[in-house]
Amino acid sequence: MLDLSKIEANRLDLDVSEFDLVVIVNDVYAMSSMQAKNKGLTLLLENNLGPSFWTKLDLIRVKQILINLLTNAIKFTESGFVTLHIDHTEQGVCFKVSDTGIGMTTAQIENIFECFQQGDNTISRRFGGSGLGLSLSQQLAIMMGGYISVESELHKGSEFIFNVPCKQYPPAKVASEAAVSENKTGLVGRVLLAEDHSDNRRLITRFLKSTGLEVISVSNGEQAVELCLSEFPDIVLLDIQMPVMDGLSAFELLKKCGFNKPIFALTANAMEGEAQVFVSIPQAGGFGMNLQRASQMIYYNNDYSLQNRLQSEDRA
Repeated sequence: MLDLSKIEANRLDLDVSEFDLVVIVNDVYAMSSMQAKNKGLTLLLENNLGPSFWTKLDLIRVKQILINLLTNAIKFTESGFVTLHIDHTEQGVCFKVSDTGIGMTTAQIENIFECFQQGDNTISRRFGGSGLGLSLSQQLAIMMGGYISVESELHKGSEFIFNVPCKQYPPAKVASEAAVSENKTGLVGRVLLAEDHSDNRRLITRFLKSTGLEVISVSNGEQAVELCLSEFPDIVLLDIQMPVMDGLSAFELLKKCGFNKPIFALTANAMEGEAQVFVSIPQAGGFGMNLQRASQMIYYNNDYSLQNRLQSEDRA
């Protein structure tokens, strides 16, 4: 809803950068594979772009659209398969997400990109969700000069087609390790911080920003889950005890949704019992880690990990 409000107020700007689109597609596929596997579905990837396709678009928004389309396809498919297909077009690139799910009627298709629409109320009650995802994805696609269309047959399945204009560029030169090491004060990445205590939230945010990180801060687990699935931070820091939804519940829900970025628990009371509860959970990133140690775990675009330049401080 935050992004939709910004779009309506003309305050959402695209952040265009040069990146390898194939890397992003593979990342989204890997992220969605767990969600599909948990439902007993087969997730297929058909890549006709080749091993690499460097272009200039808003990386985060492209990723956001693809994750939303795949998440919906998996959600509304009880059996069979979901396919992510990507190919060249004369204007740029075409993504197709097809499924063997419940499908839609013609009347449902006409309203599918409207806010708070999910075909009908029965679908909303059965599958959950607010119906905002497709509306936001369509608006983001239009901002990038593209468009999302849909073809569907009731009880047979649906296919969402996302066309976006773009050019292919020669592979970008990746900064050398020497160049990275010269930047001894700045880290790169986005952190989502969930902490209900306002003073702690401000203090932790200030520290993280001082290292060069971008910080998204919220006050409860429910907000954390919503923004994780729309903003896709590189790392998540969750306070364990929060109102509305605690950190452990938020963690479990994110994993069910296929979110695979590192998640760390923060607490001022790192008691042995609390620690054991969290570290016993598969895929949990860590518990009660100091912020310097946690911040070095940021990953940028799933390709380049930060230098472990804080190890000496941990040993001190």
